[in-house]
Amino acid sequence: MSQLLFQNVFAALSEVSEDYQSFESKIITKTHNSKPGLRWDFINTNIIEKLENLNIEAAVTQRGFWEMVIILSKEDNCIFTLMRKNRLDSILVNPEKNAPVYLRALTMLNEDLGLGTPELFEIETDKNDLVFVLNKLCQNLTSSFSEQKQIYKIITFDTDSNFRITDFRLNVLDYTCYRLSEENLLNSVKPVYSNEIPQAENTTTQQPVLKLKKKAEDRIAGQEKIELKDIESQYSKEA
Repeated sequence: MSQLLFQNVFAALSEVSEDYQSFESKIITKTHNSKPGLRWDFINTNIIEKLENLNIEAAVTQRGFWEMVIILSKEDNCIFTLMRKNRLDSILVNPEKNAPVYLRALTMLNEDLGLGTPELFEIETDKNDLVFVLNKLCQNLTSSFSEQKQIYKIITFDTDSNFRITDFRLNVLDYTCYRLSEENLLNSVKPVYSNEIPQAENTTTQQPVLKLKKKAEDRIAGQEKIELKDIESQYSKEA
């Protein structure tokens, strides 16, 4: 199930660039201050839509003023969240200082996995407060996440300037927010493209018609409506 989950998350991320371009084509602004947040809205929406027909639950949860998606795979007995790679890297420089409260709460699930840096002293924290935060984060999951203790894992990603995925990893942290393991998933989830140029065949056999995704069809239909309204407006002015 994990591989199916990773493939769908990768696909959700891969569609964000097209989603944002479509949004920009309809609403043109002079500045783009909301661009990072809007991309996360597209990421979260795409993930929920792609996982809704699988045995994997994705729910929106509140983290301060920020909304994020938390994923529960009962088959893998894991809870997942997403994070930019550079964000996690900045946290791991000094977890005691940089780890946000929600992350420290979720990593409590990994208490039985041991310490990534056993030479360090255990960090003294108020576990009651963290348990409260953990329950708050997971309250919108319809499946009970407490039936069997889950492991918490972080899917990190990085992109180029066009939001093409350049890095895709699975991370496991210990309960002090130090890294236990890291796995590069990029080659196992990204589509494989062939460099071979297809040769023309001397045949009259009808080739299959390429079918657009529903999202693309809806986008084209919406654009056609906008163009039709523009034409009608132009004629009314001329009249």
